[in-house]
Amino acid sequence: MLGSISKKHPALSALAAFVIVFLCSLPFNDKIARNYLVEPSIKFDHSFYMNIAKRGYESASETAFYPLWPTLMGVVQGFFPGHWDVYVGNALSLSMFAFSLWFIWALAQRLCGDEGAWWTVFLFALNPNSIFHALGYPESFFCLVATAFLLLSLNILREESRVYAMGVFVTAAMMSASRPILLQFLLAAIIAIAMVWLLFPKDEKRPEALRKTARWFALSATGMLAGYLPYGIHCQGKFQNFFAPFDAQKYWDRKFGFYWSLITNPKSVSSSDNILTWDIQAFYLPTLLLGLLIYSYLKNRSRPTNQSLTHDSQQSKALIVTLCLLIAAAHSAIAFLTYPIFMSLGRHVFATPFFYVGAVTVIFATLPTRPRIFLLRFYLFGSVVYLMNFWTRFGNSAWMG
Repeated sequence: MLGSISKKHPALSALAAFVIVFLCSLPFNDKIARNYLVEPSIKFDHSFYMNIAKRGYESASETAFYPLWPTLMGVVQGFFPGHWDVYVGNALSLSMFAFSLWFIWALAQRLCGDEGAWWTVFLFALNPNSIFHALGYPESFFCLVATAFLLLSLNILREESRVYAMGVFVTAAMMSASRPILLQFLLAAIIAIAMVWLLFPKDEKRPEALRKTARWFALSATGMLAGYLPYGIHCQGKFQNFFAPFDAQKYWDRKFGFYWSLITNPKSVSSSDNILTWDIQAFYLPTLLLGLLIYSYLKNRSRPTNQSLTHDSQQSKALIVTLCLLIAAAHSAIAFLTYPIFMSLGRHVFATPFFYVGAVTVIFATLPTRPRIFLLRFYLFGSVVYLMNFWTRFGNSAWMG
């Protein structure tokens, strides 16, 4: 019966499973309930967002944290007593998480069918970095906006519409005002477009499809630039630096370079093996799955079928899947080029929808049923175990990402 309910209401069931995992973690650490329910704690990046929501930007170092989420959180908190601020921020994030699960299911259902969408939603909801969706971090809001952007992108790549065009522009702007995504998106989109149009077979509809793709890219890029512009102007006025969010990385000792120690001697900020397990996955898996996707393109190029990502009618889907994995891989590249140990890489990759949307679609398109189901079940079980572990770390006020 539970299986039937989860199939009929996957997003709601995934949210319920997330809450159940939280409840199951409580006996393992009596500090979890206190730090979340009784006296909710504020640690690490959470404290920056809460401070910005209450007081605005007070120092140049805070500009690394983009404004749309703390602004929204501050507005909602204004309707409640001040001592409720942390509760309100956590509840707002959790509610955004609930809505984003439905959007993720809708997107994945269009990309890989009902079964693939079910796995996408559950893997995303129950991975350990989903703990941030229950805290006052921007990940839930960003997930909601980013998934809406991807859904609208699928629509406008297939048919022209002023409504879709406005939706793509607005959601792109909101993404850019919520998290540092502008450079990652521009690079990933250019590479994704090149990959799809180089590897797909040519036909008479190609010029029209290319025109739609170019229009989508122009709308998306313009929207993201427009989303950053007010923030950049604010930074120029207050800190005399239009690019303050980029320069702010120096306050965390991030510098451009080639940090081979991430490969030869990988470490997380906390030196925790549990955190490192997910940082390493975030570092390697997007690139490995991109390789699998390219293999699928090449293998099916000369004999496309309706079930393949390389069928002509599926080019818009393939573009979105490729884009998702490239954005996830871009975070891996940034980690390699900026810091000698892993810093929040697991959160950046696994607490946003791009990786899971791309990964599950590729797995369903390339792997036979039996090994695919075994792999997904094993990974889901491991994710649940680690999610409970992350809750115990939260109870101990330990680093999670």
